[in-house]
Amino acid sequence: MHRSVDMFEKFFTKMYNNNNEKSKKIKTYENYTLNSMQNSVINNIINSESSIHIIYGPPGTGKTHTLIEMIKIFYEEKRNTKILLTAPSNYASDLLCLRLLDYCQKTNLKMIRLNPPHRDPKDLLSNDIIKFC
Repeated sequence: MHRSVDMFEKFFTKMYNNNNEKSKKIKTYENYTLNSMQNSVINNIINSESSIHIIYGPPGTGKTHTLIEMIKIFYEEKRNTKILLTAPSNYASDLLCLRLLDYCQKTNLKMIRLNPPHRDPKDLLSNDIIKFC
C-alpha cells in the first residue's frame, strides 16, 4: 500500500509542480475544531490543481473528521461537485456515511453507500444508513 501511495505522490507532485507555475489566488481555511495538521491538509487540498487526493494515517489521527470538513467545503463552494470516498473496510465506509448523515439531511446533499451484494443490512453500523444503500 505504501509503495503505491509513494508512487502516486511522486506522479501527482510532479504534475502539480508543473501546473503550479500559473499564478493563482491561494485560499485559506481554518476550522477551530481541527488541529493545525488537519487544517494544513484541507488548505493543501483546496489550493491543489489535482482532483485526486489520498488521506491516510494511523487510527485516531482525525482522518474522518478532516474528510467530513473537506466534503462540507467542497459542497458549499461547488454544489455540483462529485466526490468518491473509499475506505478499507465496511465499518470505515459506514462510519463516513454516519458522520455525513446530518449534513446530508440539512443540505440535501445526495449520498449513496455501495455495499457488497452479499452483505446483510443487519451488519450496518447504524440503521440510519440503510436509506443510502
